[in-house]
Amino acid sequence: MWWLRFSLCLSGAQLAACGNSGKDGSKVFVWDLARPTHKPAWVIKRPGGAQQPVRQTALSLDGQVLLFACDDGSVWRYDWRE
Repeated sequence: MWWLRFSLCLSGAQLAACGNSGKDGSKVFVWDLARPTHKPAWVIKRPGGAQQPVRQTALSLDGQVLLFACDDGSVWRYDWRE
């Protein structure tokens, strides 16, 4: 079964998506919608190289913080300002 989850920041400037497409299932893809292209601006890999699928994404209202939850119950935080 194939699925896709995504989130959009309040300003609509960033879109984060994840899915269970094989080896890419443990990554989060982020597009900068102010400069739209068919390729994501950033690809975030789960720390430690784990291969558990990412199940959900969430962007903060200002788009500066990305949260993503994985199949094993872990939640990861990525802050663009750090």
